[in-house]
Amino acid sequence: MIIGDEAKPLDNVIDQISDRCCLYCKEHIIESRKHVRGPLESIYEEYAKTNCYHPNAELFQRERNVARNNLLRIEATLALLEAERSRLKGVLAKYSVILHPIRQLPSEIMQKIFLFCVDRHIANTERVFPDEPDRGSFPFPTSTLNPFQMPWLLGQICASWRTVALSTPDLWASVAVDVRRSVGDLKKQVLSSNVLRLGLQLSRSQNHPLSISLLLKNEQPFHPWILILCSRSSNWRYLRLDGEVNGLRSINQVQHFLPSLEILELKLNAVSPIDLQVDLFEQAPRLETLILTGIPMRMAKLPLHQLKRFRWNEDGHWQSVNAMVTFVQTLLWPVLRALSKVEICSLNFASVHSLAGVHSHWSNLSALQYDCLQSLEITSHSSITQAGVQYLLRRLTAPSLIHLKIWSRLSGVSELIEFVQRSLCKLTTLVIYGVDSVPAEQFAKLLSLMPDLTRLEFGFLGHLLDAHIQILADTQAVVPSLEDLGLLSHPGLRSLYSDEVVLQVLESRRGEGQPEVGKLRSIQLDRSIIEPSSKRRLDILRARGLIVAENAL
Repeated sequence: MIIGDEAKPLDNVIDQISDRCCLYCKEHIIESRKHVRGPLESIYEEYAKTNCYHPNAELFQRERNVARNNLLRIEATLALLEAERSRLKGVLAKYSVILHPIRQLPSEIMQKIFLFCVDRHIANTERVFPDEPDRGSFPFPTSTLNPFQMPWLLGQICASWRTVALSTPDLWASVAVDVRRSVGDLKKQVLSSNVLRLGLQLSRSQNHPLSISLLLKNEQPFHPWILILCSRSSNWRYLRLDGEVNGLRSINQVQHFLPSLEILELKLNAVSPIDLQVDLFEQAPRLETLILTGIPMRMAKLPLHQLKRFRWNEDGHWQSVNAMVTFVQTLLWPVLRALSKVEICSLNFASVHSLAGVHSHWSNLSALQYDCLQSLEITSHSSITQAGVQYLLRRLTAPSLIHLKIWSRLSGVSELIEFVQRSLCKLTTLVIYGVDSVPAEQFAKLLSLMPDLTRLEFGFLGHLLDAHIQILADTQAVVPSLEDLGLLSHPGLRSLYSDEVVLQVLESRRGEGQPEVGKLRSIQLDRSIIEPSSKRRLDILRARGLIVAENAL
């Protein structure tokens, strides 16, 4: 056993924990260390190396028995302490449940948390037009008639949660119902229980603006669920209609009773466009946002002239170019012409022939004059065949445009240059993703028309070369206010620009002594910079505050 000065480290350990040790255990340990000192280290070393028997062996045996008894007592104490330790951990776990911080949250905070658990369909217009390309419409939400889904589930946890849920009308203001099955196909018990549940949900929403989503099939004007919803049409703020276009007749009774409707989303299909005159929404004074997927009917009765936000998604592929021409001339173009007050417009083409197929008929289409348009986005899902966006640009004038994003293939930028010159618009955002090879001089001409540009993202189907990027480094006169730059590339195409040219642009626009106004803030690169010296220069720019995103696509 260690004695004398060699025992001091152990003394220090005991002193450090003595404040937390119970007095009884501490006294036993001190008593044990006092009476069980163990053999001297010198004696132990001597007899550990020989086979001799110590003359005082009986004394050592008595001391060993005392040490063994103390050890047994301590081990028994440890077993009891370990059992008590386990019991106390269980007690603390129960207190953790009882005293969980969430129980102290104010009801207002719980209401906010609950609202994040519920699909409120369209809570704001930012979700309608998110800042990302190539997105389809949102899937139809889960039916709110299911008692095991939100928001009903929140009221089944405990009494306090039920109280919070019942005092949050916004939680019950989103209704999604599938009415494709006729009343005769539904069991009476299911029909009656869902009628009660739907009425209860609307009652709990109080007078809060409602978000309604209906999945329609055939005309069912006397369906009890539809009758209940239509009785509250004065509270509809958002309305989404999916399914068959004939199902629109099911809600005829809401005509002239839509004073609060602000957002309308139609995703209706038909075997072929039909002559259904939809006048349900003719008297909707607050309607400002329209999202269309396809145009299965004539839209003459829609109040298109008052819309401020418009989005159209093409929903299929055409059997022939003639069918596409007929669609553009008789359905799509009349809608676009009527958008006299639109401020935000998004057009999403799915067919490779969507616009290219009507190039010989553009002279017959009237020009589009959008005096209020501020943001335009054109997307095409075709990366192989030219989508013909330039034909649309030829017919468009938008003097107030500040944000332009074209996620589609372009054969060049000449139409884009003509559009900017004709419109005299002051663009601050330009995104062009799929331009064919463009001479650097023509690209420079395009940029020279945009002195107010703060965000620029561009990529060419022909390789992005140093000459295109060098334009931004040669002179600050080209887009002098640029803050965000993105270099894009298509999948399968390798960037051919050099690290040196990119760094020259960054250093010229983020160098020391550069005024904060017009200083580059961020850059997105479609690949990584790995050469050591170039990487060091990039790290210096990062240290100066430049945000760099490598492998952005």
